Amino acid sequence: MNPDYVALLPQDAEDRDRVVIEWVMSSICNYKCSYCPDILHDGRIRWPEYDDMVDFCSRAIRHYTALGKDVTVLFSGGEPSRYRRFMELAAATRAMGASVAILSNGSRPEAWWTEALPHLDEALLSFHIEQADVQHFSDRVAQLSAVIPTQVNVVMVPDRFAECLAISDELRNRHPAATVHYKPMMEHWRRMSGGYDPQATQVLWNANMGGERPVRFPRGTLLKGDMLRLAADGAATPVTPIELILGEDNHWLGWECAIGQETLFVEFDQVLRSVCGVGEPLGTIRDRDLIFPVGPVTCTRASCTCIAGIKASKSSPNSHEVPLPTPTVRTS
Repeated sequence: MNPDYVALLPQDAEDRDRVVIEWVMSSICNYKCSYCPDILHDGRIRWPEYDDMVDFCSRAIRHYTALGKDVTVLFSGGEPSRYRRFMELAAATRAMGASVAILSNGSRPEAWWTEALPHLDEALLSFHIEQADVQHFSDRVAQLSAVIPTQVNVVMVPDRFAECLAISDELRNRHPAATVHYKPMMEHWRRMSGGYDPQATQVLWNANMGGERPVRFPRGTLLKGDMLRLAADGAATPVTPIELILGEDNHWLGWECAIGQETLFVEFDQVLRSVCGVGEPLGTIRDRDLIFPVGPVTCTRASCTCIAGIKASKSSPNSHEVPLPTPTVRTS
C-alpha cells in the first residue's frame, strides 16, 4: 500500500544536517538474552584493528563535516564497553570533531563509567530483565544522566511484561533527567511480538505513537529523533519509527531515501548506507578508496524495518511535482 503522504522528514530540522554513524563493533557481549540474535553475543566476531577503526573514523568524519554536517558516532555491539581500548577510541573520535554516543547494557561498574564519561556525549542504556541487576542499572542511569543526555530502552519481554512496566515507571520516576522508552519486542522487526496480551499491546502502541505518547524524544539528543509525515498541502503529522512499522506504513519503494547521506552503518568492518543494504555495500573500513555517499538513493525494498533507515529523510516521486510549504504540526 502506498503512503498517503509525499515526504517523511525529521521533526527536528537540525536532524537533516546530522549524520549518525552507527557501528556494531563485535559480537562480544557479557549478556546472552534469549531473544537476542546469536550474531550479537556469540563472541565469534572480534573488534577490528584499532588503527583501522581510527583511520576510518577520520575519513568518514572529514567527509561529512566537509558537507556541513554534524557527526555523531554511535558505538554499539555486542557490548562495546567490553572493548579494552574503548576510552582511547572514543577520545580519538571526539578529537576529530565528532560527538560520541554509546549503546550499552550498562553492566560495567561505576569506576568504568567515571573514566568513560569525559569521552562521551550521549548514552543509550538497554535494560534486559533476564540479565540485568535493577539496582546497578538504576545507579548507572543516575550516574550518566547527571552528566550527559541519557536514554533508556527497557525491553518489554512479553511473559514478564508487568515487571518490565514497573521497572520502566520506577526508572522514569527516579531519574527525571533520563528519557525512558518502552521497547517492544518485534518479530524480525516486521511486527510486534504475538506474545503480548491486548492490554500490553495497547500500552506499547500508546507509548510509541508520535501524536499521543506522553514522553517526547529529548530535543537535546545528538541522535535522530522522531519524524513528520508531510502531506502535499504541507500539513505534518508526528510519527515514530515503531509506529510506522506496527501500522505497516513503512513502504517506500521507489522513493528517494537519505540513508548514507544522513546515516551510515558499519557492521563489524563492512560499511553500508543502512542495515537494509539498499545502495549496495560501500566497502570495508580498510578501503582507502571507499567513496562515501553525498546524496540520497532510490529505495528498492518492498518495506523498511530498520529504525535508523526510517529516521532518514524520504520523498516520493510526487513530492517533486508540488511545492511543499514549511511543515505545520498536526497532532490529531
